[in-house]
Amino acid sequence: MSAMDLSIVNGSVYREGRFERTNVHIKDGVIAAIAGDLPEVESTFDAAGKWVLPGLIDPHVHFNLRVGGTVSRDDFRTGSMLAALGGVTTIIDFLDPADTLAGMRNAFEERKRDAAGCLVDYGFHPTIMGYRDNLRELADFVVSQGMPSIKLFTTYASTNRRTGDRLIAALCKESERAGFTVLVHAENDGLVDESTGAPFSQHGRRRPPLSEISEVVKLAQICEYSGGYCYIVHTNCGTTVAKLKQGFAELLREGRFAIESCPHYFLFDDSRYADRLGYRYVMTPPLRPAGERERLASLFDDVDVIATDHCPYPEEAKDHACLDDIPNGIEGIPYTLPALFPLFGERVIAKMTHESARLHGLYPRKGVLREGSDGDVVIFDPARSYVFDGNMPWHRALGRDGSVSPYDGVRAQGEVVATFVRGRAVMRDGEVLDHQGTFIPRGRR
Repeated sequence: MSAMDLSIVNGSVYREGRFERTNVHIKDGVIAAIAGDLPEVESTFDAAGKWVLPGLIDPHVHFNLRVGGTVSRDDFRTGSMLAALGGVTTIIDFLDPADTLAGMRNAFEERKRDAAGCLVDYGFHPTIMGYRDNLRELADFVVSQGMPSIKLFTTYASTNRRTGDRLIAALCKESERAGFTVLVHAENDGLVDESTGAPFSQHGRRRPPLSEISEVVKLAQICEYSGGYCYIVHTNCGTTVAKLKQGFAELLREGRFAIESCPHYFLFDDSRYADRLGYRYVMTPPLRPAGERERLASLFDDVDVIATDHCPYPEEAKDHACLDDIPNGIEGIPYTLPALFPLFGERVIAKMTHESARLHGLYPRKGVLREGSDGDVVIFDPARSYVFDGNMPWHRALGRDGSVSPYDGVRAQGEVVATFVRGRAVMRDGEVLDHQGTFIPRGRR
């Protein structure tokens, strides 16, 4: 065996659902071997007593998101610092919504410029609104550019972001030919109350559980009939997952219809909106009643992917009584693994690594520790127990000591102690190290 650049030794290595006591050897940014022997090596990381995980994938983030006159708190630099601190080595952000192919091309170029300072690897989901050009040309463009997904909304008609059923059916059919996935923000627009002047205490009632449940069932019917691939982002109701299991088991089993959810839907319920600080939990879709949250948790194994929908805003931007004045979004990247680990243990890992990689065209380059895969590795200490507060490593690293978070007071288990992207350390012991992430073209379905 030739000399390695990095060997991670003495750890418990996670290999697609099982742990193995072995060593991971990386050369030229790629895993060259997973073996117990110790070759000549330039650098060694001793992972004794730790878990050695594939770099986590977060396929749903919003960095530098511009909505109206408001911009989300984290750009690609600070957002990727949080990613490194949370063990995330690949993120997928979104292009600004486009209604023409020319608009999509421009959005792609603009987003690439935005991502220039990203420390971890990244990709993009193209997004449409009121799309009026040829769908076949759009499909061929996104697949050829390594972005085999198209995000759409079934709500927000008042701002022309809603995509109708006829176009969704056509996209599903086209997705089977071209090999991309239709990503859907699923809310029944007819059940959503977008009237102005409401307090944030009404947020959950204005976008009720039925708005998701009914829309997702309809989308499954469209996908079942039209063919293709559909993926529901930020699924938040346990009833939604149960209805899919009951009525569309074959569609789920074939991988043609996938379910993503987010940590906040497992940790919080809509009682938060009755609190004075409830504005911190205003995101769309909203938190759900305790019964839906509990049912979602009971069906955790039927959720395919855990993502964060990371889109925080400064406290001063969120601290308003009226929903009209509160930008929608919540943070999540550095919190997710240690927040969900006490609830679900090692089951969380698959949904943030190889299962996510398979659905998003990254497997086996990302999301797995095997020879030939990128040397994206996370060192995780499962033994540490603590409570989130305003003095976490990411607060210190970003100069945000004392910052408040919706996660304050949540019990956590486990800590990311080091993160490597293509064999290069981007974080060790809470210190973020400089690194240049790269755009990762994703493969077609």
